[in-house]
Amino acid sequence: MDRASRLSGKDAIAFFGVFLALKLAMDLLAEMPTWDPKEPPAWMVRWMNRLGSKDGKQEDFATHWRGEREQRLRNARLAEEPIEALESASR
Repeated sequence: MDRASRLSGKDAIAFFGVFLALKLAMDLLAEMPTWDPKEPPAWMVRWMNRLGSKDGKQEDFATHWRGEREQRLRNARLAEEPIEALESASR
């Protein structure tokens, strides 16, 4: 067998060790609760307000954060509704 086509003991451990470490890290992160505060952090509001928006509107970032959060919560509640209830409400 060619030396380049086989893995020695140390090489195999190093090669697969990286994937095992990444798998462990992702499994641990998946168990953590999601971060969804009601209000954005003050430092983020200052930074984003300083950057501004691409479309030229100067909407406050905290207002945008609250609106996006409300929309996400509204969509989550809607996703939990039975389909029959949604069909009858749309008529």
